[in-house]
Parts: sequence; structure tokens; C-alpha cells
Amino acid sequence: MAASRPQHRAPPGRVPTRCVAALCAACFLLGVCVVNRYWAVPEPPDCRSKANSGRSRAMLSQAQTREVVIALDRTISDIEMRLAAARAAQMRSQGVSPSDSAADQGNMRPRLLFVMGIMTTFNNRRRRDSIRKTWMPEGEGLRRLEKDKGIVMRFVIGRSANPGPDSEVERAMDAEDKEYNDILRLVC
Repeated sequence: MAASRPQHRAPPGRVPTRCVAALCAACFLLGVCVVNRYWAVPEPPDCRSKANSGRSRAMLSQAQTREVVIALDRTISDIEMRLAAARAAQMRSQGVSPSDSAADQGNMRPRLLFVMGIMTTFNNRRRRDSIRKTWMPEGEGLRRLEKDKGIVMRFVIGRSANPGPDSEVERAMDAEDKEYNDILRLVC
């Protein structure tokens, strides 16, 4: 007997390797064909003509645009006059004459844009000093920021557990507040 090569047979219940490879290749080719068929999006031949016709309808001539702007200006001025009349009527109903309200507007507090409170405690003096030195303006810079820009920055501190005029902590806080004028005390 001649030495014969042992035949490789798949154990019962297993599919041969060649069949699996052929099945994978067939699925791949089928997928490529299906995807190419469905992903090709045809472009209708008359898209450009439709876009140009829609654009010409949407665009106004220069004269029409000018007329629209003039009409909007009239509407805005009419609404402004109605608003001024309504404000004057409201002032009269409150017992203030419109001429007095213009004078009072100069004395009103400026409108604040942003208020920033930095929460600290009594014993965080070094932290407050560090913040003052790094990014918080001091003195006139702080007042100018508040007046011109409407931005207020303050250190927020509560009252001490032992309130009283002779408390050492209260005296230190009062001295720091007089020096920097940037501390806001919470009233409990």
C-alpha cells in the first residue's frame, strides 16, 4: 500500500471551508450590485431651469424694493409715535408730567448689565487679595467698569456668627471694605 494522503473531511455538522469562502464572496458581490443600484441618485434634467424661474419670481425690482423700505419706515415711525403717546398717557395717569420724567431719567441709576458675586468667607483674605491682583480692577477702575459698562463685581460675605461692633472679624471686614469698596455683606 502506498502512502496516501489523508483526506480532510469536515466533521459531521460543519460546513466545508471552501463553501464558506464562496458564500462570503457571493454575498459581497451581491451587496456591491445592490448598493450601486440604490445609491445612484439621478438628477432631473430640468433642475436648473426651475431654480432660475423661482429666483426670478422671488427677486423684486429696485423700485419695488425702495417702495417696501419706504412703507416699512412709515410703519416704524407710526409705531414710535404711538409708543410715545402711550408712555405720556401712562405718566399722566401716574401723576408725573412727561417733562418731569425726562429730568428724572438723568438721575436714575444706570442699568446694570452683569452682576458678579464671588462667594468668600471671613478668613479668605489671601484669596480675595489674589483675585484683586490678578483679574479684578481696583479703585477707580472698578467704579469706571461699573459706571461705563454696567458690570458690578463684589465679594459676597455673610455676617459673622458673633455679630457686634466690637467683634474682631467684623472690624477687619469693615476695614477691608473701606480700603477696597468691593465687599457685599449678606443681611440675614
